Amino acid sequence: MENVTLSQNPKAAGLPEAALQMVMGPGGAGLIYKGRAIHNMDDPWKEAAGWLERAHRHFPNQAPGLALVFGLGLGYHLKLLRQAYPGIRLLVYEPAQEIKDLWGIKPGLGSEDGETPFIFNSPDEYKTAVSREVVYGRSRGLMVVAAETYQELDPEGYASFNEFIRQEVIRRAVIDHTRSQTSPAFMENLAQNAGKILTRPDLMLLKGRLPARAAFLVGSGPSLDQNAACLKDVGARGLILAAASAVKPLLAHGVSPDVIVVLESEDTSSYLRLSEGEKAILKPETVLALASGCHPAHFELPGFHQAVFHLSPGEALVFSRGDFLPQGGNAGTAAFALAYCWGLGPLVLVAQDQAYAGGGRLHAEGTPGTMVDQDKAPLIVPGVDGGRVATNTSLLASINWYAEAARTVMAKADPPALINASAGGARIEGFQEADLGTVVAGLPEVSGPLNLAAVLPKLPLSSKKEVVGDVRQLAGVVSSLRRLADIDYRKAYDEVKDIGQISKFLERVLAEAQVAADRRELLAALDRAEQTMSTMRQALAVES
Repeated sequence: MENVTLSQNPKAAGLPEAALQMVMGPGGAGLIYKGRAIHNMDDPWKEAAGWLERAHRHFPNQAPGLALVFGLGLGYHLKLLRQAYPGIRLLVYEPAQEIKDLWGIKPGLGSEDGETPFIFNSPDEYKTAVSREVVYGRSRGLMVVAAETYQELDPEGYASFNEFIRQEVIRRAVIDHTRSQTSPAFMENLAQNAGKILTRPDLMLLKGRLPARAAFLVGSGPSLDQNAACLKDVGARGLILAAASAVKPLLAHGVSPDVIVVLESEDTSSYLRLSEGEKAILKPETVLALASGCHPAHFELPGFHQAVFHLSPGEALVFSRGDFLPQGGNAGTAAFALAYCWGLGPLVLVAQDQAYAGGGRLHAEGTPGTMVDQDKAPLIVPGVDGGRVATNTSLLASINWYAEAARTVMAKADPPALINASAGGARIEGFQEADLGTVVAGLPEVSGPLNLAAVLPKLPLSSKKEVVGDVRQLAGVVSSLRRLADIDYRKAYDEVKDIGQISKFLERVLAEAQVAADRRELLAALDRAEQTMSTMRQALAVES
């Protein structure tokens, strides 16, 4: 398994220059590009039908709604796809600019063939589009189709195309599994935390407002044992944002984080219950950044300046009237996203190994919590040292999230440098690899320290009255749906399915109801949603 890199075009793959030729044969028009036949002139339709027969189907229990296609040609295979699946969405990667230009002059699909296909010649733009559809789009059947003659045109790009899609399908599976396991807990936690959220400032209000500083985004990977001590020299020249699991290993090396990030829906507050010796090392201005749906026990931790952030647009709108934090489902990616949103840079990954170390370890020495053994059948990916390292599906999803984030960041004007200074682990596409000590030594001097804790009290809090009123209305909608389900559960289910058009927040609250298989499941899910909203209202009343 590789960090996938599609070739920009056949020339980049080392192919010779040659003319683009269209030739007529007994079965239709053929296409010759750089001396190679793209279509069989004798029967291009039969050839294209064979390509479709050999296409790979993901999620075969669902009708194909999306096709990812390598190679445009003259579009015979696209036309057959639309005939077989009239509404199928087509995303096509065409490595040859000349063939893409030809399509613009002579498109192979007409208005009668439905939606115009989305055609890309830029690998990064294609990857972004695929991620948007496969990872974040609605669940649907997926076909991966190759114009097989393109294997000779761009063999490296062809192989990378298939590998990239396979990894994004894995990432979607990890996300779906994580959501199914944690979403109910996150929503119940959010309900219990509702009152406390209103008394903590929203960290997204600092978007683009912090002065220029380096950000060191620290995970608890095994390589932290090797280079944690380098962070002692950061001083005022940078901010150290650490996952909660990395705090005790950092303190053991004499390093205090400036910000500690917590996402966990389960109770991991013990990670931050410190000994007197650890407290002596921790900076008194350390900020505890809490996801609004994390376990309530984290809000009870003493000795920190607490602030919140939201993981979805619905809760951000209800509780903060602001932005949510896009992240990859773990504290490391959330730390990266916070630092980027605040305007910090360079963004430096530290001990975000995303891989097993020797002996199958996933964490640095002294990391609290349950140690995880290496998978019996790990995935093998390129490592930062040029070798190969073992990882698992969850970590691969994180690797690909960072690669996607890098594409997004680097497409912006004046992006920050992205550096992977982890001393071991997996290579991450889009990040420059560097020695942490060298990075720290090269930091520019600054005028003075950045005390984030002193900034937090200046941030405005949401109006309790407005939030309480909104939650009351939302709870009323849920109760109305529950009453409707007793009378006409099919109508109630239809309204539940469309609830996202009314409220992104209720879409999360009613997530279980949206996938109910029958009347009994729908009623039970609506009961739980009604109880969640009742808990939320009670929490707000207590805090008020």
